[in-house]
Amino acid sequence: MTDKIEEAREFLKAVGMPKAQLTDICCYVILAMAGMKPDMFWSEASNEWIRIHDII
Repeated sequence: MTDKIEEAREFLKAVGMPKAQLTDICCYVILAMAGMKPDMFWSEASNEWIRIHDII
């Protein structure tokens, strides 16, 4: 899963997020929102509606 965290971090950098939003927890939120699992490709990411409470 470490690779996915780093990939999520690169995505956040690419969209211009400030350094404070490049933490592991922010990366986990992106992965949860996209429905990503360790063995998935980014092309398999979902765009399902998810509440912050579902992530927490």
